[in-house]
Amino acid sequence: QRGRREYDEERAGGAVSLGYRFQRGWLKDWIGEVALRAEGIDISGTDWLTSPIILEDVGSSFLGSVKGSLVHDTTDSRFSPSRGHRFSTSVEQFGGDYSFTQFTTGYTQHYTMRTDVLDRKSILSLRAVGGYIAGEAPVFERFYGGGIGSIRGFEFRGASPVDGWRDDRIGGDFMLLTGAEYSFPVYSKALRGVVFTDMGTVEEDFEITSWRASVGVGLRIIVQFFGPVPLSFDFAVPVASKDTDDEQVFSFSFGASF
Repeated sequence: QRGRREYDEERAGGAVSLGYRFQRGWLKDWIGEVALRAEGIDISGTDWLTSPIILEDVGSSFLGSVKGSLVHDTTDSRFSPSRGHRFSTSVEQFGGDYSFTQFTTGYTQHYTMRTDVLDRKSILSLRAVGGYIAGEAPVFERFYGGGIGSIRGFEFRGASPVDGWRDDRIGGDFMLLTGAEYSFPVYSKALRGVVFTDMGTVEEDFEITSWRASVGVGLRIIVQFFGPVPLSFDFAVPVASKDTDDEQVFSFSFGASF
């Protein structure tokens, strides 16, 4: 159950996947995955001022999908990588009450820029993520921007095309996100600082008509007990936005955030 600003969303369902690491051939060291998903979705909590685009998806519906993915990962840590890259690409075909295809591709690269006498590393990380939907997707499956892992300085789902009298967020069929983050040791190996910039856009179609950007600073507290896993505290200020965007200066997360 999720309470969105524009509507209430309930989902019930599940997914199963099968992955395989290739040992030879031109896909050696790549991971392939096939996933099946089935969900029942119910959209409610709207009123007569809600965007007509959202009202079209009100009620109960069934959604099933088949997804194929390829991943190449050379990073040295899942949660606190200091070198290597991770590339992923996927195609997901949806059926049921809606029929559309979603394409996503992402790339992240990590560089160790400096190692001090205590073996603490200063790390530069770069990322780019793109996605496109072909067909008529419902609002609850479209792309939205903002928040941890997207564009910090904006609320979760706060960067999106809007529609209706109240500028309801309806999501987009095209997404492009980029970012850069530099992290450095502050105290021992348990506390790190970061400076970063996040940029990107979410559009109704395959085009770029607007661009969001933010800059910020943050802290990472490394919890060794969990593997290690970082606690992330980020402060970001938008430097490029739209009047209809919802901004948020502070963000917190447990786990990988870039």
